[in-house]
Amino acid sequence: MIALFLLEACAEGGEVYGPSDASLDDLVADDALTTDDALTTDKPAPDAPDADDAPTPDAPSLDALDVPVTPDAPVTPDVPAVPDVEAPDGPVCPAGFSVCSGRCTALASDPASCGRCGNACPAGLACVGGSCACPAGLTACGGACVDTRVSPIYCGRCDNACPTGAACVMGACQCSVGMLCAGACVDLRSNRANCGGCGLACPAGEQCASSACACGAGQTRCGGTCVSTASDAANCGGCGRACATGQTCTAGVCGCRAGSTTCGTACVNTQSDPMNCGGCSRYCGGTCSGGTCIPACPPGETYCSGACANLSTSAYHCGRCGNACGGSRICRGSVCM
Repeated sequence: MIALFLLEACAEGGEVYGPSDASLDDLVADDALTTDDALTTDKPAPDAPDADDAPTPDAPSLDALDVPVTPDAPVTPDVPAVPDVEAPDGPVCPAGFSVCSGRCTALASDPASCGRCGNACPAGLACVGGSCACPAGLTACGGACVDTRVSPIYCGRCDNACPTGAACVMGACQCSVGMLCAGACVDLRSNRANCGGCGLACPAGEQCASSACACGAGQTRCGGTCVSTASDAANCGGCGRACATGQTCTAGVCGCRAGSTTCGTACVNTQSDPMNCGGCSRYCGGTCSGGTCIPACPPGETYCSGACANLSTSAYHCGRCGNACGGSRICRGSVCM
């Protein structure tokens, strides 16, 4: 009966009435559908063809129809849905590490990313506990990490620079020679301001020799002062040996200066001294000139050749000593006539 229905449908134009999604197998399996039902269905019968139409060809048999038969699909068991998982950004890092620029970074110790990604420590600083700091044993001074145990600029602390000539040894400035006095390295063996110890200054004129103040070469300490007994008139030849007034000390001996003569305990000029005119103890009642005593002449006269003469009238000393007029001429008004 199903075959006849299909043949009628094909003969009428190939349209099959009924549900468009019904398969052939469903129609065959339907026990309620019978031949009589198909013939007595309420579906209107198709119009009969006109007499002028061409004769209807023999309908093909069911076996001749090329109708594919769809097999039943296999039953798939229910599978629980897998939730979407968002892939992590970059690599998966172990504990204590973070992803920085696509790699695992220890923010607690990486100097290029200290404490956070991209936070680079300055040159010379290390990353300690996520903060930029100097490595163990070093101290930050002047923008650099230094070892204050040996740094001559930062010895023991950042504000302690060793003076010239001193080295920093275990955080303390030490002089290679001498001792550190008032911020400077000095040789206590020869430093006048620190002779034998810091602040022990030598008196004026003294030198520091072998850590002791002493007078220099050729000098002797006299009354707390270094003097040369070879030339000091107050200590000539020895401490306390003073020369007489006007005398000088030469080679440790008191003597008169050049041009003077020692007369008694004094130095005199025998060329002009009337008490020692021409020699010691040679008294001159007049004037001592060139070691010669010139007696005192009366007013208006001049001493000439051992005698007083009037230069205005003397024919032997006319106008001046020794200018003789000669002959019978006379001296009048200091002029020979």
